[in-house]
Amino acid sequence: MCLKAARESVKRLIICLLTRQRCMFLVKRTCIRINDIPYQGTSTCGRRSPGAISIAAAPPLHGRRCALAVRKKETSMKWIILVAIIFAAIWLSKRSKSESDNQELPKKRKKRSGSESKIYVTRQGQSMEADNVFHAWTSGSLRKMIDALESKTNLIDRHFLLMGIVDQTYKNRSDTENAALLQRVAEMHLAEFSTIKPALEKEMDGVLPRVTTFQKYATFLTEKGEYEKAIEVCEQAIAHRLHDGTKSGFEGRVQRIKKKMPA
Repeated sequence: MCLKAARESVKRLIICLLTRQRCMFLVKRTCIRINDIPYQGTSTCGRRSPGAISIAAAPPLHGRRCALAVRKKETSMKWIILVAIIFAAIWLSKRSKSESDNQELPKKRKKRSGSESKIYVTRQGQSMEADNVFHAWTSGSLRKMIDALESKTNLIDRHFLLMGIVDQTYKNRSDTENAALLQRVAEMHLAEFSTIKPALEKEMDGVLPRVTTFQKYATFLTEKGEYEKAIEVCEQAIAHRLHDGTKSGFEGRVQRIKKKMPA
C-alpha cells in the first residue's frame, strides 16, 4: 500500500509540473512517451510551446486511441523526475520504519509491564519479593487487608497490616460491624506486639515508630465507657516506650481518661 501511494504521489507531481509548463492535457488511458521515441499521427492544433518538440496521437490501444503524448526537453524533465523519485523513496523508507517501530512498541511495553509488576522489599536486611500482605496494606483497601489477615508473612508486614485495619475501621467506628472488627484486630495487634517489636526496632534502626493501634484503641474503649481497659492499653504502650504524638504522651492520656471515670 505504501509503494502504491508513493507511485501515485510521483505521478501527481509530474502532472502538476507539466501543467505549470502550460502542457495541459486530458488522459483516460494514456501512452506518454518521452525522449526520442518516434510518433505517428497529426500534431495538435494551435501554437506549440517552446519547450515541446512534438505532440502527437499514438496508435490505437485496446481498440481505442491512445491519449496525447508529450515530448519534453530532457534538460529539466530528467532532473524533476529524479528528484521526485528520491523524495518518494525517502518518504517510503521513513514510513516503513515508523510502522515497524509501532509494531515493536507494544511488545516492549508488555515486557516492561511484566518486569514492573514485581516489587522487592527489604526485610531484616534481606531483599525479597513483596507478598500479598504487603500489597494489601499498601493498597489502603480494607477488603484486601481483611482477606490477607490469615496469610503468612514477615513480622514487619504483619504489623502494618494489623495497624492498617485498625486505622481504617477507626474512621467508621460508629458502624457496628467496623467497631467489632476494630476491637478484634486491635486485640490481635496488642497480643502480637511483643513479638513484632524487636523486628520493628531493627527495621527502623533502633527507633520505634508511632504505633497508632494503642492510642486509637484506647480512645475507642474510652468512648465505650471501658475506662479501666483503656488505661491498661495506655500502660502497655508506656511499657513498650511508645509515644502517641501528643505533648503529654500516653501518661497524659491516662490522666485524661481517669478524669472521665465516674466518681
